[in-house]
Amino acid sequence: MLTMKRKKEVSMKKNKTLTKASALSMALVLTLGSVGTLDVCADENVNDKVYVTMNVPYSDFYKAYNVTDAAVWEVEEGIDAVSTATTGKFAQTTGLANGTYNDGKYIKGVTIPVALDSNEYEAIKDYANKTDKEDYFFSALESKPSYYSEVEIAEGKLVFDKFANAEYDNPNFTVKGYSTSSRYGDYQISLGGFSPAKKITVSEEQVLENANVYGVILKTTDNDACGMTVLENLWLATRLSDIEVAFSTKNGKGLTGRGNRGKYYQFDINGKTLSSVDVITNYGVFTINKFANGENVANTLKLDKYYEGDLSALSATISNDSDVLSIKGLPTDFENVKVSINGLCTDAEVVDGKVKLDKAPVDGTNYTVNISSSNYANISLTVATPVSEAQVADLNKWIAKAKAVANYAENEELKKQVENAESAKTDKNATSVTAANAIKSLMSAVKKNYEKFEVVAALNGKKLKVELTGAEVSKLENATYSLTYKEGRMTTTLASGVLDKDTVEIDAEPVLETEYTLTIVSDNYQDVSVAVVAKEAINDENKDDNKDENKDDNKNDNKDENKDVDKKDNTSNKTETKKDDKKDNTKTDVAKEENKNAVKVGDKVTVGGVIYKVTDVNKKIVEAVGLAKKNAKSVKIAASVKVGKDKFKVTAVANKAFFKSKLTKVTIGANVVTIGKQAFAKSKKLKTVIVKSKNIKKVLAKAFAGTSKKIKVKVPAKKLKTYKKLFKKGAVKASKVVK
Repeated sequence: MLTMKRKKEVSMKKNKTLTKASALSMALVLTLGSVGTLDVCADENVNDKVYVTMNVPYSDFYKAYNVTDAAVWEVEEGIDAVSTATTGKFAQTTGLANGTYNDGKYIKGVTIPVALDSNEYEAIKDYANKTDKEDYFFSALESKPSYYSEVEIAEGKLVFDKFANAEYDNPNFTVKGYSTSSRYGDYQISLGGFSPAKKITVSEEQVLENANVYGVILKTTDNDACGMTVLENLWLATRLSDIEVAFSTKNGKGLTGRGNRGKYYQFDINGKTLSSVDVITNYGVFTINKFANGENVANTLKLDKYYEGDLSALSATISNDSDVLSIKGLPTDFENVKVSINGLCTDAEVVDGKVKLDKAPVDGTNYTVNISSSNYANISLTVATPVSEAQVADLNKWIAKAKAVANYAENEELKKQVENAESAKTDKNATSVTAANAIKSLMSAVKKNYEKFEVVAALNGKKLKVELTGAEVSKLENATYSLTYKEGRMTTTLASGVLDKDTVEIDAEPVLETEYTLTIVSDNYQDVSVAVVAKEAINDENKDDNKDENKDDNKNDNKDENKDVDKKDNTSNKTETKKDDKKDNTKTDVAKEENKNAVKVGDKVTVGGVIYKVTDVNKKIVEAVGLAKKNAKSVKIAASVKVGKDKFKVTAVANKAFFKSKLTKVTIGANVVTIGKQAFAKSKKLKTVIVKSKNIKKVLAKAFAGTSKKIKVKVPAKKLKTYKKLFKKGAVKASKVVK
């Protein structure tokens, strides 16, 4: 939703003054002290108006609309802002935080087009010297906007007027998607017709492009007017078809933002009725007064009422050896109570404080118990099974392994994890989730002290083959494997099982040419993960042993038939046979030698100081996997390299290939398609990356994280726009990608 185009021209001209005559020009030039000049759009026909975009605090913005409440509060002394959003989501004022500005810690408000009288502009023109993170910073507009906020100065303060109402015939907007199940608020709705992709669909015939939504106001039949703020309430994820609005109320679920960022802002709106929703945009203010709840469309929407009594006695318990949930402290005035637990039961009845489950729960899982009634909004509880005997055994095993680590007495991290593990065994409030987390953390701490091994894997059909370097499969304790893949933001497991030999058959059919992540976990080595691409199954060729089933019979027959044959002929035949046998043996030896020298998946070659590994023999493909010399300062990743007698294309830079290297410069070859996860991460001195390839499709997470702050990635001119987006995923700022 980020605002109009900004234009700022800086020169070193000084000490110009704004004259009345220049204020009347359409391309007004105004002095900014020592900063220089600023081109500002002015309107000679309307009281010398000047148009700019300005950072307006939410508290000032919503005053114009007479809201009774807004999701803004004093986050620190003297600072009104929005605080429950994580900073990573609004580091850029685009995307999820579209149209806002922030100080690096809090979202402060919105950046909107405003109009000022030229005299008022004179009074605040020095605000242009502020930074773009400060309140009231402004920059020039090239033309008069269609909709804007009028600004006046009253008693030394800026006062902002509201945007004019939008003027479009028969807008087809509907509030829909009402829910009380959101984890971002006690209530959630969607604004039908308002897309996070910056589009407003007024009707099938009329779609407004480049639309910025600055604010949303929920109005009730009790004359409440509640101002919503970005990320606290407004969710602008472009994967959604409509903007979502989540909001909380007093006596609700008490939801909190992630990372212990406090409770979401609570409006005094419990059980009230929405009468309309105002959406403030750069196309004016739109009012929605149609509400869809299921298949019904009405002029209002009654919000479910949350129970306002004492729920401190409400509790529920489950066990891994029982298919019954026990519930206590349920208020007596709840009517038609039903209980649902994802994966365990749906709309089950409560009988004498018991709920029959479809199956027993699993250790190490938190279950959400949703309690619904006909007269109150749903109540949610989180339950887990108690710590199991098997978990206690695992805790004891890893505690013993931890204490057996060399220099355990000086290892503070390890001792802390052992302390947590001991607590998980003895704390009466601990659950199987507590124990599972303690086991996982302790295992991780212990394994940091174990040896590593390398793995090369091949997945042909359902056959998974692994080759280990630095360990043997037979020597791994309690080894297991898993094959996973990404589905959007989710990680899905294709197959998993025990790894007790070099080749195992998985129980699922992989998708050809799909990249999976193979993870091998054992009790005596560090965990290992490696990428493996699914290939076609290899069919074993039938081997002809050339043995005659009737060998003895034929031998006897031949003996009888040829008993009168001349001995000379027999001698001649024997000589010829020996020659033939010798030739055959020579051919066999050559074949064996050729097979011995054949290129295999996993073979490595070193060219120009870079180590390459074969990933596909048939397609003749390798990937760059590391440096031949750890202290290398500059390398070129080739377009292709020779492996054996053939030329292989270099199509990828492997995960962590140059992790923590001392490189200052690297050239990426013309055939590279993928740059792997953390490929160059923590190479602190890497300043220059020259990209020759025009075919890069993936730059994976943190590929360049932790490299020099002065890094420049030089790319082909025609790929600049595309590569800016790609390399951003690899932790390179768009401004660092140049042609």
